[in-house]
Amino acid sequence: MSRRAILLVSVLIVVLFGAPSSTVANMHSNTIDPAAVVGPQGRQADVTVLLSCDPGEWLTVRLTVTQEDTNSLAEGHTFEICTGPVQRLKTRVNAGYATALGEGDADACALAVTWQGGKVTDTRQWCKAIVLQAEP
Repeated sequence: MSRRAILLVSVLIVVLFGAPSSTVANMHSNTIDPAAVVGPQGRQADVTVLLSCDPGEWLTVRLTVTQEDTNSLAEGHTFEICTGPVQRLKTRVNAGYATALGEGDADACALAVTWQGGKVTDTRQWCKAIVLQAEP
C-alpha cells in the first residue's frame, strides 16, 4: 500500500471517529511478528500483530500485506478490547481477486485505532518486513 493510500485511510479514520485525544497515548507498543503463515493456494495468510493498549478501550487493526514477487495484495482487520499487556492479535488477510500470495518475503503495514466512549484515543501506523511460510 502506498504512503498516499495509508495517509488517506488515516485521514478517513480521523474524520469518522474524531481526532485523537491530545493527552496520553493509549497504545504503548506495537510490532508485527516477522513470521506469518500463508494458506493453501495463497488466498489468505495469518499475520500476528503485537500491541498493548489501555485496558477497556476498543481496538481496531487494519492490516495490509503486499508481496512484490507475486504482485499480490491482501487485506484484513480485527476488532478487540484492550487488556493492557501485549496482545497477540492473529489477523487473517485475504488476497485480492485473481492474485495469490506465495512463500517468501512480503511487507505488512498496520493501522491501529483505539477509542473509548465514541472518541478516538490513539492512532498508530507502521510497517514491517515479514516472511510468509506454508502451513505446517
